[in-house]
Amino acid sequence: MANNKHPGRIKSALLNWLGVPVSLTNGEFWREWFGTSSSGKVVTADKIIRLSAVWACVRLLSESVSTLPLKIYERQADGSPKTGF
Repeated sequence: MANNKHPGRIKSALLNWLGVPVSLTNGEFWREWFGTSSSGKVVTADKIIRLSAVWACVRLLSESVSTLPLKIYERQADGSPKTGF
């Protein structure tokens, strides 16, 4: 019997098709994708953000993304985008 290595792909595709949002903190969903940790301990977002290295990486990424330009468009009556906000 073939072992399905990514059972979460089917579930993810189905939930996406149905329009059901998946939370980034949904541990059950991510365990289906990646399995459990090697220690068997449950790792949550609340626990991992307490590590200084993780916190620093999240901070660096969020500060970097916040400097990217954001173009906002307004859709005109004919459907074309209008810039200049």
